[in-house]
Amino acid sequence: MNKNEVLKRMKDFYKNQSLRLPKQMDIHVEGNTCNIMLDAEKVNKENMQEDCNAFEGWSIAVYTTLRESNRNLIVKLGIEPDAAPEKPSGHWNRFLYRAGRFCGQYQWFILSKELTGKIREAAEAFKKENIRYYNNVPKKAAGIKTNHNKENGIEAYLSEKKNLKEVINDAGIFDGEEVYRQFPVGLFKDSVKKSNRVFTGGKSAIDLWSYKDDTVYVIELKASNKMVGIITEIFFYANYMYDLLVNEIFTLNSDISQKGEEEDRGYGNLLKQRAAIKKIKGILLSDQYHPILENRKDAILEIMNDNGNIDISYDKTDYKLSNMKNIKN
Repeated sequence: MNKNEVLKRMKDFYKNQSLRLPKQMDIHVEGNTCNIMLDAEKVNKENMQEDCNAFEGWSIAVYTTLRESNRNLIVKLGIEPDAAPEKPSGHWNRFLYRAGRFCGQYQWFILSKELTGKIREAAEAFKKENIRYYNNVPKKAAGIKTNHNKENGIEAYLSEKKNLKEVINDAGIFDGEEVYRQFPVGLFKDSVKKSNRVFTGGKSAIDLWSYKDDTVYVIELKASNKMVGIITEIFFYANYMYDLLVNEIFTLNSDISQKGEEEDRGYGNLLKQRAAIKKIKGILLSDQYHPILENRKDAILEIMNDNGNIDISYDKTDYKLSNMKNIKN
């Protein structure tokens, strides 16, 4: 089954004839295996949420479609060419981490032989006892850019007391807990400086986050942006926070000056609470969703949560942009 035939099946399954697959991603089925091939150059140079790199979302979309007629289906990820980039970037290193975590959590997903070797090497580096991998800390309060960035304005609005509660109707959370913005998800070897960067840093951050009892909630926010990549982002953020706070493969950075909650974006409080954290919940939050999440939400969430780890879970909700006060449409 070639890419066009896979797409036809997906259009029918997701009830959307406008559905498209990324040009830079090859998909074909041989027997019980659906092969997804990524472009190594795109992976190395572009963000994980871009259509051509968001293998998590597309893998789940393809799997939910084709397993209807083949319960033995396996999705296999590979890259072309199979050689690592001459100068691996933070995007590339983060890709190896994502692929390793995804393969470890979903039994229906496997990696090509070449990719398996690269990921094994990356995983072994994290296990070396004499090396620590540090998270970067906020340097200042998260800004508000409502004049040219609608999503940023919504994010600021939802971080205010009780506003997120109005959107996410869960009686147990966001009912007085602080909601913070822009938690950095960079990663650095030995110390936080540019030459030690492992994952992309800079603007890489979780949109909204909070904690209650033993659980940290991470929220990926979109505004009028129908992306498959929202699945990729929430998967990475949930796993990153799990490895930072529960597995402690990564290290929370205690080198943070005595700032207030607004300036450190809640980081100081998390340092104090980290021993209590046992679970991570990732929440997708958007006013509009890609057809795979709009028309088959339950199927997608079922697969995402069938990950062999009850301490990492996912949910999805939506909001109406018209209800966001003082946010320009």
